[in-house]
Amino acid sequence: MLALALTQTIAAQSLSDDVMGELRSSWKATDSDVAIQNIVTANAFNLLVTNHANKGEANMTFTYEVPTHGISNQKSSGRCWLFSGMNVLQNLAIEKNKDGVKDINFSHVYLSFYDQLEKANLFLQTIIDTRKTDVSDRRLEYILRHPIGDGGTFTGVADLVEKYGLVPADVMPETYQSENTSAMQKHITTVLRRAVPTLRQDPSKKVEVLKDVYRILVLCCGQPPKEFTWKGKTYTPQSFRDEVCPAAGELRDYVMIANDPLRPYYKMYDIDLARHMYDGHNWCHLNLPWREMADIAIRCLKDSTAMYFSCDVAKFMDRNGGRLDLANTNVPALLGVRMDMPKAEAMMTYESGSSHAMTLVGVALEGDRPVRWKIENSWGQTGAKGFLVATDDWMDLYAYRLVVNKKYLDEKTLRLSGQKPVQLPAWDYLN
Repeated sequence: MLALALTQTIAAQSLSDDVMGELRSSWKATDSDVAIQNIVTANAFNLLVTNHANKGEANMTFTYEVPTHGISNQKSSGRCWLFSGMNVLQNLAIEKNKDGVKDINFSHVYLSFYDQLEKANLFLQTIIDTRKTDVSDRRLEYILRHPIGDGGTFTGVADLVEKYGLVPADVMPETYQSENTSAMQKHITTVLRRAVPTLRQDPSKKVEVLKDVYRILVLCCGQPPKEFTWKGKTYTPQSFRDEVCPAAGELRDYVMIANDPLRPYYKMYDIDLARHMYDGHNWCHLNLPWREMADIAIRCLKDSTAMYFSCDVAKFMDRNGGRLDLANTNVPALLGVRMDMPKAEAMMTYESGSSHAMTLVGVALEGDRPVRWKIENSWGQTGAKGFLVATDDWMDLYAYRLVVNKKYLDEKTLRLSGQKPVQLPAWDYLN
């Protein structure tokens, strides 16, 4: 009897003939359905779902706007976090510290080099630390699946700048490989994974593996300078940072705030292994409602301060026009299927999450309420001459992280940011 009941249960759960019949009969093949089918099968989705009534140039009028100093281009790399961080530092160097600094572009590849080397060491040392752990352990499995990447967060920017300093872009310029990182990442990943069995037996071999990683990085990106001459003066990367961008020393005074409606607000969280260095800092954030994040952002913009910002950029994006607007596309109108999801459910199911870091540089207000935001991107002149303009409704659904100096927090929020964080696992949906 048990076997019969089990067979009946499986049949009820499978795609039986009855279920298939019901599915087939749900397709009515009306004239309008057939017409839509003909259109969909012969055209690109992005063209068919575009709401042409909402097309047009982005409104570039803003109540508060931070001066910017040239659009950057990360090209085919995942270094948006670094480009956004460098935008913030460039603004601090030029706008906040005007003593002799009229224009400066910092080298991205210089910090990219050390970012990759530090991440390689983080992976290798974590493998050593867990060498007695069974390979089926979920944390170890996560490490092996994600040995290295060129993505990151502002916490990585702060750690790298603090340890390695800064150099001008013309001292260490970009290379083809630094701008097209997939092949380099693939080969470094293989070197790291190949070393795992050895290191689990003999941890003393780590430096030999790092030498191989260092060689690949030098061949792909060049060797970072320990000393250089710029505008007639000799610097180390650290002395250059301290003279040209002294505000970089304040990066530890910054706090990341995030909007995660799945978890209690007004609490601090950090994520295991979400750091760039073995001896660095996990990215840690204070969870706030978007409306409170927006108020803090407006406070910064009123003081002409740009911010590191991340979001789910692909959602409802008009790439050519540079607009992030919920009215840009209408998939349900074409397919006749609902697509809407609350933010919490979209995050929980991995339908949405933080996918791209940019720089928040402007806001348009109607009274005290924001209606649109100006965002500096790192995709060259794509969009509105390198910028994106997001409606506040879009931000409410798809903005995730913001990094601000603690001086822009009110007393209550500042106090909350000092809490001991709850640690989340490395595989958390926020990572």
